[in-house]
Amino acid sequence: MNAPAINERYVLVQDGISMYYLASVTSNYSWRADAAAAYANGEPMTKLNIAGWWGTTTPGPHEIVVHIPNTDDTVRWDLKDLEAESARFPRTLTPEQFQQRSQDSDVWYAMYTAIREPADPTIIPVDGPWTVLQDAPLPPQDKTLPPWTASLPTSLRHRPEYHHLFPGHLVGLRDHLTEVIKGLPYVYACYNQDRVLKVFMRVPLNKPEQKWVTPFTLDKRRRPKPELREVTVERHLHLPAPDHVQGDSRADALTNWDQQVEHWVGIVRDASVKACSTCHGLGHVLDGAEEYIPTR
Repeated sequence: MNAPAINERYVLVQDGISMYYLASVTSNYSWRADAAAAYANGEPMTKLNIAGWWGTTTPGPHEIVVHIPNTDDTVRWDLKDLEAESARFPRTLTPEQFQQRSQDSDVWYAMYTAIREPADPTIIPVDGPWTVLQDAPLPPQDKTLPPWTASLPTSLRHRPEYHHLFPGHLVGLRDHLTEVIKGLPYVYACYNQDRVLKVFMRVPLNKPEQKWVTPFTLDKRRRPKPELREVTVERHLHLPAPDHVQGDSRADALTNWDQQVEHWVGIVRDASVKACSTCHGLGHVLDGAEEYIPTR
């Protein structure tokens, strides 16, 4: 049997409990998703300890419906102090009247209070087909991929054949970037330290120059001969790359992983542009600069 395809709807039936994965239904409703309610055949479902999972003990098959709460409706605005009632400040204003008048002055918010009524929820029938999670084979093992940690209810944590289908995160991006960046041109060191990638580069000039350098040695009895070396400019980068990469599935996280690698490696490549031979990478000319100082 093939593993369930990504982005289908899933149900795990175990020990008399049907556990449904409904995150794809509620994910587009931001803060309202936390207050959502789910029903199976009209009976309330229980929100499990992992976001997106709901359970029911009622016998199936189930018709699943999700209720997304809406903000309360403002039905009218009432005057706070009835003794202040006048032609200008009537006892009650409709929402349209209040909106029109409050555009000119904030006094209306001080004078009136909003009267609200609960709004009907957004009702979303969750159609199938549902993939029953059972007897799926393990995904292909690839030791070159970073480790995957999925966010799953307890019953699924011991079923590794399903972990790649659900939200989670990949670990170890900074260590991976460290090795990749070490192999880039002009990089002589890269460290993963204090949650930051520290990159050290020696970049040549756009018009090559050379200079005589006496190599450093700890042997005081022998003076090394000077060597002719290319002039380079030091550049240091501190890259706040994340170590974890999130995704709605392992495949989604791997796509995000590749985009992160491309982004951070691109920054280092951009920094490897050769330095200006006139200013030696300083951004200003030292010799002769006094000739251009404006006089009063």
